Order: sequence, then structure tokens, then C-alpha cells
Amino acid sequence: MITYADIEEIYSQEKNRKNVGILQKIDENFYPNFVKIYNSSEEHKEYLGKLGDDIYTERVQKILIHALRASIGNIKEPLNTTKEEKELYNKILELIKIYKNDLLFGKEKNDAKNDNEREKKQLWANVRFLNSCPGIVGDDLQRYGPFKDEDVAEITASLAKILVKAGFAEYEFKTG
Repeated sequence: MITYADIEEIYSQEKNRKNVGILQKIDENFYPNFVKIYNSSEEHKEYLGKLGDDIYTERVQKILIHALRASIGNIKEPLNTTKEEKELYNKILELIKIYKNDLLFGKEKNDAKNDNEREKKQLWANVRFLNSCPGIVGDDLQRYGPFKDEDVAEITASLAKILVKAGFAEYEFKTG
């Protein structure tokens, strides 16, 4: 279990100018332990919250810089990360690589292909509007409507579910 003194020491080490860009070694369970000590403290809660926020900010800044450098060259993952920070680093690195590839090497081609795939996978439903409704934007980012009472429309299944649940429409089932 960490103590107030441990938290102050970690804060001091992370802020130290000699250690710019280097994550300091902390206990693998730092974050869960920090939460416990933070939640159990009443008189030092504000101070602990500031220290915790500053430690987190410093460490995430270092992780971001490391991920950016790793996306440019062949750099290994940073040392001294907790399991939560490793997960964050891997997600950030993956996002950077995806955006780099899309932006530099064919976003237009991928967008058209992805739009076609999304459209094929999209489920549709027919609904009858119970009241008039202004135009709405669906989860597929298409504009639908406006609709008058008793209008029947084919919209995405997920949007239909929301409208039916909210009482604006009911499912229309085709017969024959």
C-alpha cells in the first residue's frame, strides 16, 4: 500500500527536470492503491487529488511522446509503465498508426470501401410515425424526414428502436 509520502515522492520524481521524458518506476498497483488512499482521506482529499492529477498528467504526456516517437521509428514500449498505462500506450500507438496510414496512404480509397461495407451490414426497419416529426439524422449520418402522422419510412434498425422506445413510432410490418 502506498502512503502520502510515497505519492509526494512520485510526484516529485515525475516533475524532476533531470527526468524529462522518462517514466519513473512506480508500483504496478499504483492507481488502484491511489484510489484507496484518496477515497479514505477526508482532510487531504483535495491535496491528494491535485497530486494524483499531476502525476497522471505527467505520465500520460510522457506516454504520448513515446507513442509518437514509436510510430515514427522502431522504438520499444516505454519502461516503468503500469498495466493500465501499457494498455493506454498500445491504444494510442495503434490509433496513431491507423491515422498515419489513412492520411498518407489512401484514406479516400478506404473510406469508399468502408462505407460500402457498413451499408451492406446495416439493418433496416420500417416504422409508422405516430406524430409528426422534424427531420432527424440517423446513426448512419443520413438525414430522414420530416415525417407527418401515419407516414411510413424505412430507416436503420437502431434508429427505429430508439424512435419506437421513445413513443414516436411503431414498427410497420409488411404483409403479403
